[in-house]
Amino acid sequence: MRTKMIFRWTWVIIILVTFSLGCKLVTGISQAIAVATQVDIEGLATEVDLENLVTQMGSLATEFDQGAFETENSLIATQMSAMSTEIGLGELITQVPGLQGTLAAFVTPSGFPADIPLLEGDRTFMGGTANQLQYAVRAELSEAVEFYRREMTTRGWVEGTGSRVQDKVATLVFQRGNRTAIVTITEDFFFGVIISIIIEG
Repeated sequence: MRTKMIFRWTWVIIILVTFSLGCKLVTGISQAIAVATQVDIEGLATEVDLENLVTQMGSLATEFDQGAFETENSLIATQMSAMSTEIGLGELITQVPGLQGTLAAFVTPSGFPADIPLLEGDRTFMGGTANQLQYAVRAELSEAVEFYRREMTTRGWVEGTGSRVQDKVATLVFQRGNRTAIVTITEDFFFGVIISIIIEG
C-alpha cells in the first residue's frame, strides 16, 4: 500500500514538472515570435543600397593599376638585391669564426676571479658581476660536479662540509683563505645545466 502511494506521488511530481517546463517553452517561443515580427526586414533591405555598393566596388577595381603595382614590386626587388651585394654576406660568414675567440671575454664579467674555472662547451651567458656569475652549458649534472671538484682543488680551493649533491641540483662550497665560493649546478631541460657561482669574502 505504501509503495503504491509513493509511486502515485512520483507520477504527480513528474507531471507537474513536465507541465511547468512546457509552459516555459511555449512562453519562450511566443517571445521569439514577437521579436521577429518587430524587425522590419523590408525596411532593412531598402536601407542597404546594393546598387550603390556594387558601383563603388567597380570604381575601386578600376582605380587599382596592376601594371604600376608590378613595376613597384620589381623596383623593390632590385633595391634589395643591391643591398645584399653591398653587405657582402659571404665575407661576413667567413668572419664569424674570428668572433668566437671573444666569447670567453663575453662570458666572464670584468673583475671576476681568474681562479674560478668555467666549464668548457657551448656556453650561454646569463649574467654576472665581479662577485657572481650565472651561465648555462650543454653538460650533464655529474660531469659539471666532477669538473668543479677537480678544477677548484687544482686552483687551491678546498671543498667544505656544506656541499650537497642531489638528483637535479648540486651545491658545492669551496674555501680558499678568507674567501668562499658557492657553486650551484642545476639540471635544465633546455640548456643542460645552469651554473651559478657566488664569491663571498
